[in-house]
Amino acid sequence: MELKGPSEAEIKKYIKLEARMEFVTIAGQHFRGILLWADQSAFHVKLDESDKTITLMKTAVVYYAAI
Repeated sequence: MELKGPSEAEIKKYIKLEARMEFVTIAGQHFRGILLWADQSAFHVKLDESDKTITLMKTAVVYYAAI
């Protein structure tokens, strides 16, 4: 399955600008927050609704975009 969302260059820009992002998983969960870092296999996000951070595996994400 291929991810639907911004290019790698755009992701780097979003990290630098501390842009808010939305992620949708294959289980239908929606997460919103600031993207802290990303690598080839995961996104690390500080959630809007709390001070918690989560790591989302890219294989579990079907859609992501800046909001």
